Amino acid sequence: MARAHCLTAAHESQAGLVRVLIVPHVSSDALDGVRREDLDPLPETVERIGKYLDERRLVGTRVIVEPPAYQWITVVVGATALPGFPKDQVSNDARRALNRLLH
Repeated sequence: MARAHCLTAAHESQAGLVRVLIVPHVSSDALDGVRREDLDPLPETVERIGKYLDERRLVGTRVIVEPPAYQWITVVVGATALPGFPKDQVSNDARRALNRLLH
């Protein structure tokens, strides 16, 4: 796993509930882009983490392990290459920088 974040109950009706959000480590493409489907952890990984935490939880506590709800965005950028710089390289460098920033 690349990241894990623990959330406690937001409302009194959810007292004793702990949510653990997990994000797997993923590979990126040549421009450091990530595919959406790669961000879902494998079901057996979720089960293994859930079992591990369940064996160590306090009595009366419920633990739910799941991926986060992702918010996808679209970024529209305009760039102009200065004379002497290849347009494709400028475009790729800008996309790579944005992907790194947002990943």
